[in-house]
Amino acid sequence: MRLFPFILIAFLSVVWWNQVYAQDGEGLQLTPVILADDQDNYPLGLYLEILEDPSGALTIEEVSSPDFDERFALSQVEVPNFGFTDSAYWVRFTVRNETSSSDHWLLEAGRQNMQFVDMYNQLPGQQAYEVRQTGSLIAPANRDVRSPRMILNLEVPTNNQQSVYLRFQSGAAMALPLTLWAQDAFWSQSQLDQVLHGLYFGTLLALLAYNLFLCFSLRELNYFYLVLLLASLIVFESGYTGYADIYISPSLYQLKQQFQGLSLSLLFISMILFTDSFLELKFRFPLFHWLAIVIVSVWIALFIISQLASYRMGANLLVAWILPTLLVILIAGTISWSRDNPFARFFMIAWFGMLAALFFQILTRLGVLPGTFVGDGLYRAGIVWMAVFWSIALADRINRLKGDIEDSEHRLSQILEGLPIGVVVYGKDYLPNYINRRVIEILSNPSKGIEPDLAAGRTLAQAMDYYSIKEIGSGQDYPMKKMPIARALQGEPSSIDDAVVDLIDRQVPLEIWASPVKDDTGNVEAAVVAFQDITRRKRIDAELAEYREHLERLVKERTTELRAVEQLLRTQIEWLSIFKEVSQTIVGPGELPQAYKTLSECILSLLNAQTVNILYGTGEEQLQALCCWQDGEPYCDLKRLQPPFQMELPLEDEIEKGDLVTVPAAEISQLPAPLSECFRDLDADLVILAPLIIRDGSVGLLGIAMTKPNEDIKTDQFELIKKMAFDLGSLAEDAHLLEQSRNLVAVKERNRLARELHDSVTQTLFTASVIAEAIPLMWDKDPQVARYDSERISLILRGALAEMRSLLLELRSDERYNQSLGQLLTTLAEIGQSRSRSKIAVVAADDVELPRAVNMAFYRIAREALNNVINHARATQIEISLFQDRDQVELHIEDNGIGFDPQKVPDGHLGIAIMTERAIQIGGDLQIKSAPGKGTAVIVTWWSSNEN
Repeated sequence: MRLFPFILIAFLSVVWWNQVYAQDGEGLQLTPVILADDQDNYPLGLYLEILEDPSGALTIEEVSSPDFDERFALSQVEVPNFGFTDSAYWVRFTVRNETSSSDHWLLEAGRQNMQFVDMYNQLPGQQAYEVRQTGSLIAPANRDVRSPRMILNLEVPTNNQQSVYLRFQSGAAMALPLTLWAQDAFWSQSQLDQVLHGLYFGTLLALLAYNLFLCFSLRELNYFYLVLLLASLIVFESGYTGYADIYISPSLYQLKQQFQGLSLSLLFISMILFTDSFLELKFRFPLFHWLAIVIVSVWIALFIISQLASYRMGANLLVAWILPTLLVILIAGTISWSRDNPFARFFMIAWFGMLAALFFQILTRLGVLPGTFVGDGLYRAGIVWMAVFWSIALADRINRLKGDIEDSEHRLSQILEGLPIGVVVYGKDYLPNYINRRVIEILSNPSKGIEPDLAAGRTLAQAMDYYSIKEIGSGQDYPMKKMPIARALQGEPSSIDDAVVDLIDRQVPLEIWASPVKDDTGNVEAAVVAFQDITRRKRIDAELAEYREHLERLVKERTTELRAVEQLLRTQIEWLSIFKEVSQTIVGPGELPQAYKTLSECILSLLNAQTVNILYGTGEEQLQALCCWQDGEPYCDLKRLQPPFQMELPLEDEIEKGDLVTVPAAEISQLPAPLSECFRDLDADLVILAPLIIRDGSVGLLGIAMTKPNEDIKTDQFELIKKMAFDLGSLAEDAHLLEQSRNLVAVKERNRLARELHDSVTQTLFTASVIAEAIPLMWDKDPQVARYDSERISLILRGALAEMRSLLLELRSDERYNQSLGQLLTTLAEIGQSRSRSKIAVVAADDVELPRAVNMAFYRIAREALNNVINHARATQIEISLFQDRDQVELHIEDNGIGFDPQKVPDGHLGIAIMTERAIQIGGDLQIKSAPGKGTAVIVTWWSSNEN
């Protein structure tokens, strides 16, 4: 099957070569045509002499002269064929009439597409010639014989012989199937041809009418392409056979070149488009679909070119493009059939018939078959075969698609019936033609006689009135123009959720969607409507709205509370900030009056109070007024409240328990004299008394006069006042504890210094004195040992001196604080050097300036680390380094001692915990890098950005 096109091309090439080769008849003798009574037609192909006239300018006088005798060549084929050419051809033959009575004959001169045919018959006894004309471009009225075929009258007297000259010129294919007919035989054959042509055209017209009817009925694109194909074929065939010139319009011969090219182009364009659409090449074989588009584009371009070029050039271009078109159709159909395309069977059966028809037509054009019933008849039978089977193929396709559609509709119906939403299909006449089960469930109320019914034939407007569809909220009839169904039938998809259906004893709110269904041209054919009962959703929406309002109310209340809490937190933070600043100034009870004054002013501001007073007791139930403030100024003379007075109050028990006591405005005057003095002449609504509580009980009293009633003061504010009273009491307790601890520290420091002097300096000096006493005795015995002991005395004394300097430095804390870290590290190195034979190096810049707390933390960590190295590491070299890089300061204490595993050191050993704690207190970091036998490095890092 795939090799068929190539075999066809090879076969046609051989035939063409044989035809060309066979036409070379130089040197052969011309034989006259002998007319006899027993024969009524004579093919003239083998009796012809042919002369090509490329210029087309030769005249009958020239070609009939003796000078041209040798230039004529005898034909060797029955149908000379010269292909498409612009040359004119002269043909001559000799005829001798030996019939008894027939002297009037008809010469059929070529096919119906021959443009010009001139016959020159020499007049008896003269040198002049009688001229008769016919041809497709000759008006029918001016032709020698009015017939669709190219016919000329030839008068040949009986028992006479004469020469006949014919001149042929055509821009189309030059084929010369010449036949000489007896009149009766010709007209008999002509009538038979007309009957066969009538059946042929009648069949084509019947197929055209049938498919045109189906095209309008089914609106199927494939039928349109088939109708276009049949119409183009009828137009082309009627023009080619000449019937259009004779029986339709004699003036059509003037436009033959145009409508023949147009009809041929439309014929193959419709053929390729039909193939593309029918075989669904776009989806099944996209490559062939694009090839079809290219072929159609080329056909259109070639037609335009053919109208601008000569007839021969246009015909050559159009005919040359037929073969690629047919090959694409053949290959696409073959592949579709081989891949089980269900529509390709009848298509290929029709195509093989058409291919056979074209094959015979080409053989006829090449002269292999005569241009009579055999060649043209089979060709036209093939065309009818193709048209019939393509019509059958379309019918088969429609039936298959109809079956598929019915199956699809059945499946779709099952799906729609199972949907949980109602579905209705409305036609463009606003009448429903389908409803599913859910529609009946939603819109039915059998007890009230309400149910959807297709048979009722209610239009959309009638259905809206039947169900009394209203707008939710307004209760008005729902506008027809807003209904999604109406809008969808206008081509606009839409949806609503504010419609309610009245079923008499209940109302059903609906959400409705509608979408248009459009045909291939974009026109709306129907609308699909879906809806659902949203009663539950509306109920949930209402509950959600109510819940939302409740939440908004709670949020509003909570926001108010949070703002109050926020304000309270700000108040607490401000109180704690001021309290912290004040507490840092306390070093003993002597600072309490000034501290309480500052805190009283803070309480006045934070609580927006009128008066704040603080009473403090130095003995059991002995209260002394420390401050009494109003609006930032002393309110009463504290001296008048001296000496301390007894707290004899009606609310003494509550105060002793640590509870707050609130005294309304009416009872303020009933307070004991000292307290009443603090709150006299006030326009206060309330006095709050809060005890200053410590572990041993109450040590004082905080009194606050407020300008708002008790019920307006929240619990959190009472808690804040209670906290303030507690802090005031703690402040007094801390003052006493600080005084006690300072005294205790002084005693401990004296004891430590005494111990240090005894353990270090005293013993060192004792050792030095013992060695000094022994030196004179050893000098005479062993001077070298004596000198060594002298050096030891010097080393011991330097160590004692360093120890003494260290103790003096500890005693004079101000001097220690005023030294730089580099100086402190150098002092530590000197002390360590006196205690050990290790080499201790200090690398520290003098310009490293640190805060006092950081300076002392680094100093104490270095001292602890150096002591550990001297006591445990057995190192020979120790290096203390201090680095500063921008905002980072690092202290390194490194040794080459025995090292240890930091992970295996028990808690509390080597002072690691103490050093780590000191680093954390200043916002720094401590790292210890060590391993057995590899020494130890203690690294302390501090960042100045942590100072804030």
